[in-house]
Amino acid sequence: MVYVDVLESAHRVRYTATPGEFFPLHSSAIGKAILAELPADALRELLAGARLARMTPRTITRKTALLRDLAPTRLVLVLRYCNEGENVDDVMAVAVPVRIEGDSCAVSVAGPVARVKARLEHHLKALAALRSQLQPGN
Repeated sequence: MVYVDVLESAHRVRYTATPGEFFPLHSSAIGKAILAELPADALRELLAGARLARMTPRTITRKTALLRDLAPTRLVLVLRYCNEGENVDDVMAVAVPVRIEGDSCAVSVAGPVARVKARLEHHLKALAALRSQLQPGN
């Protein structure tokens, strides 16, 4: 997964990322959103040859555990994916998938765990609104 664009927070303590920066799909909220949008067969095929690298002590590194993490979201059709310290220690992110011109993409909000948790519902509403703008009709 590669970041295409990043808008940084005005807070002094913040998570930063750089456009063009690569991150594993399995450990980030954006990556999970993209993985969960894949058809089940394509997801299993992709994971069959993948190594789930440990980014932090909280990273999911077992394929069965990752599939379980994605599966409940598929079953209840909730369009949000989270990570809490799985990609970067002390950072939480929430993401929603979006299709842009047929490509699987995602948008997210990330920051210090306490700050993201405190405003989680606000972030989810903002992400849902942005998803609606980027992907009308869904």
